[in-house]
Amino acid sequence: MGAGGIGNADLQPEISWSNEASLKFERQAENRSLYSASITVFRSLVDNWILWTPVNQSVWTPENVKQVSNSGIETEFAHDRKINGVTIHSGITYNYIRSINREVSTDGNVREIGKQLFYTPMHEGSLILSATKRKYSWTMVYNYTGLQYTDGENSRLFALPSYQVVSTYLSAKFTTDRLITRVKIGVDNLFNTNYENRRGYPLYGRNYSLGINIKYNYKRNE
Repeated sequence: MGAGGIGNADLQPEISWSNEASLKFERQAENRSLYSASITVFRSLVDNWILWTPVNQSVWTPENVKQVSNSGIETEFAHDRKINGVTIHSGITYNYIRSINREVSTDGNVREIGKQLFYTPMHEGSLILSATKRKYSWTMVYNYTGLQYTDGENSRLFALPSYQVVSTYLSAKFTTDRLITRVKIGVDNLFNTNYENRRGYPLYGRNYSLGINIKYNYKRNE
């Protein structure tokens, strides 16, 4: 059997009920700083949740989990300020998600009831810092992904550990009458972190990127 996915002729459609509430706040300070914050609380109940399940290390298939409750909170805070012609932006996010298996199919494993779905981290967060002056910009992004279980019984022995990845980018924008050119160079996984978000599929170590985007503004002569 090669790598990829196989179908499931007995798969049933999902049926879900969901609700959420959000609150957002913004404030312009006297020093021209802009503060913003938001919080979202959500909950859903899904019958016949479709979950891609590994058959072996390289082949996956979709299966119905009889009932799953999905609830959590998403938060975000940002601050923007201009100092000596430099626009400085900082932002932080945090998500807490509980995806719980409430029921299993007739031939399912009852020890999975009340457990977090595998490959679904409870905790995720990010931090972004950037500085922009005229046509130049610098950005740093920090991402955190919490522990992920790789089995329905939530065994810590087989769980993927949490990981943190930092990336940084420099960009510039050059404009003429007809052309807009954007150049971006970056370093992803700056500290060469070893990590996986799927068992047996390690992601890239430190790597570099260069991107050039050119937009031509065509003007027909009248």
